[in-house]
Amino acid sequence: MAGTFIQVDDENARKALAELARLIGNPEPALHDIGAYLERSHDERFAAGEAPDGSKWAPLSESYRAIKPQHQDKVLVLEGHLRNSLHYQVEDDGLLFGTDRIYGAAHQFGAAMGEFGRYYQLSRLKYDKNDFRRHAGSKKGHPIPWGDIPARPFVGLSDADREEIAAILEEHIQAAIG
Repeated sequence: MAGTFIQVDDENARKALAELARLIGNPEPALHDIGAYLERSHDERFAAGEAPDGSKWAPLSESYRAIKPQHQDKVLVLEGHLRNSLHYQVEDDGLLFGTDRIYGAAHQFGAAMGEFGRYYQLSRLKYDKNDFRRHAGSKKGHPIPWGDIPARPFVGLSDADREEIAAILEEHIQAAIG
């Protein structure tokens, strides 16, 4: 899975998965249940504009809010692609969860203005003299990103997520031993 994901190495979850694998041989059904839970949990946090630790995401800058074409009041939502890209994937040795959107990392970890270089456009577009994009067709170009992006963590496990994952694993273990 390309894009943004965070590796979580939870000792308790690893032990429970090992026990489950010992009892039934295939932890894949439990991993699918965990993945489905993580999709729901992250969707709820996204709607609330919260990081996994429960903190609110940094608000939009006034300069971005002024040019944002839609959803001016929503953080990390322009057309909903990032939110809708959060999915899981079960692999032989575990569960991957995250986004395949390349810009996800800039939002998760933050990015400084110009961190990814400059953008030069072949044809000069007509922008207002106060619009940063007016330099896109010049030798000056404009920085990518054009302003600082504060970290807005959207992928990760909350304490409640860890508890629910433990409960899902315990449920599968209990079902395996009858």
